Amino acid sequence: MKKYYALLIIVFCCSIFCLGQNQGNNWFFGQYAGLDFSTSPPTAVAGSALNVFEGCSTISDDLGNLLFMTEGINVWNRNQVVMSNGSGLLGNSTASQQLSFKSPGSTNEYFVVTTGGGRGLYYSIVDMNLDGGLGAVDASRKNILLNSSFFIEKVTAYIDTIGSNHWILTYISGIYYAYPIVNGTVQPSNVVISNIQATASMTDPRGTLKLSPDGSKIINTSVGNLDQAFLTDFNSVTGVVSNPVQLSTGTTFDRFYGAEFSPDSALIYLNGNNTDSGNGCGATNGREIFQFEINSSAGWNTTPVALGGSTGANSGRGALQLGPDGKIYFARTCQPWLGVIQNPTVVGTGASYIDDGIA
Repeated sequence: MKKYYALLIIVFCCSIFCLGQNQGNNWFFGQYAGLDFSTSPPTAVAGSALNVFEGCSTISDDLGNLLFMTEGINVWNRNQVVMSNGSGLLGNSTASQQLSFKSPGSTNEYFVVTTGGGRGLYYSIVDMNLDGGLGAVDASRKNILLNSSFFIEKVTAYIDTIGSNHWILTYISGIYYAYPIVNGTVQPSNVVISNIQATASMTDPRGTLKLSPDGSKIINTSVGNLDQAFLTDFNSVTGVVSNPVQLSTGTTFDRFYGAEFSPDSALIYLNGNNTDSGNGCGATNGREIFQFEINSSAGWNTTPVALGGSTGANSGRGALQLGPDGKIYFARTCQPWLGVIQNPTVVGTGASYIDDGIA
């Protein structure tokens, strides 16, 4: 089985995961929050430059040393200072997802892929050899347009660690776009388009696009439409997306935002909400964490296990993110806690969701 790393994605106030060595060891997110995963459990870290309610991204080197972070507009270096040429990216901190990952085959270059702001999908290149090793955004490869659609807030990537199949993926109203990366350059003219009309009802761009750890499946959510979460297959060789399966809960928590796969790719976790309210402080919402066991039995996609949640103010929608320690973390609006799914490969309530999981 081929291995890949991807999902250097941060949604809402949650953080990143990378299947490459230690590249997800540092998370900076939310309102000046941070976690260091070199300890177990992870240690809270102060001093972050980020103050953001939604999409942001952090990446470390292969040894786990912090490199940079971004909310789609600025890129901060490891000293929490905006790096050289690191301002003016064409993303938006109110978009659901931003993306950072190491350029395939490179030792010093990193992609920063930005969304939102009604501008579309862009990428820029950070060269860590510049500015004395603090890194800088390459002025000649900054804000390169991939897709100009107004309705892009979701992005993920497939980076093959032993082959040459590398993709940046996004979604717009029923259509999945897979952009190939060849020799460190994205090729928009060779984009692979998968028109999945079964998913076209996901007209609200607010949601999550995630690849499974084995790279074979995609989960896609849209919080503004009822029961809008779809699992699809992904062909990492051709870039084709296919075989949509709609997920639902049979409850009032039927507006989905955060989404994540278990480390073994067998389970899906969704953040279900009873409103599509905003995610600022004071947002009133009821939310629940649901677990779906993929292809376990007939009707698996409509009979999830409820693991826990909360209602009331400051219970807004949030992201789910697989951490380098194999646990899944949930972003909690305006709270000094992340929720934690302790055992995400365990089927049923033994997965153990804790709302006040880590400070």
